[in-house]
Amino acid sequence: MATSTREKRVIDQCVESGRIELFSQVLCGINSRPPKDMNAYFAKFVGEAKFVRVPRKTLGKFQHRFGSRITFWRGFGIVMIMGSDEEVLHFIPAKELEVVEPPRPQPIPTGCVFKTPLGYVPNAHKVFYAGLYSQVPDRGRKTPNGYLSRSAKRY
Repeated sequence: MATSTREKRVIDQCVESGRIELFSQVLCGINSRPPKDMNAYFAKFVGEAKFVRVPRKTLGKFQHRFGSRITFWRGFGIVMIMGSDEEVLHFIPAKELEVVEPPRPQPIPTGCVFKTPLGYVPNAHKVFYAGLYSQVPDRGRKTPNGYLSRSAKRY
């Protein structure tokens, strides 16, 4: 059930204000088979709901309706809109809300690049990179006696 005091406060507030009936109506609109114990399901929803970001256009629409400082929490196909004082304002189906997904890092394709001490290099530049290191293997570093290789430029 609810583990944190915030979750317990949200559940108690929704039961007292009757918002749990709105939650059950939204849930029945999404799922044709409602759960047997709505209070336990709601407690699980509050515990599993994650904060989501929404586009400015969508945020502006809901700010006009509910006030300026609102947050969106999504879980189980339902979005909970909360006010700044952690008061539950409304529930809507997640399909009606545009969500900004965080960008996912692209995996490095193994056949297209090779790893070097300086990072990943595309295969198209492999010849250039190999030629760079074959001409100046020491990259022109100095030692107390002079340069490491004869091919390095002397200024």
